[in-house]
Amino acid sequence: YTNLVLSKGNIHGVAYPSVRTKYQGQNIVLPPWVVDRYLYIDVLAMQRLYKNKMRSVVGNGKNCLNPSDCLENLVWSDLPPELIAPKEHIINSLNGNDEILFK
Repeated sequence: YTNLVLSKGNIHGVAYPSVRTKYQGQNIVLPPWVVDRYLYIDVLAMQRLYKNKMRSVVGNGKNCLNPSDCLENLVWSDLPPELIAPKEHIINSLNGNDEILFK
């Protein structure tokens, strides 16, 4: 559907709510030329995906120290421990307890 919409008329992007996140996030689709012309990398981060058969949780991983130079040489740094979800919170969330990981 997105390819059809982007190929017709003067539409240069599509945004729609994320069903996976129960409409708390947005999916944004842009053609490559729009990305190349209008966007720049300001922040670059690595996330960790934790999964079981029924659920998945995304947690913080690392930050890139040189996002503007990321096409040539990525330099990653560990996040401070207070920004990493504790293992027990991830396990609780995977088991269906949707507590807030950070307040």
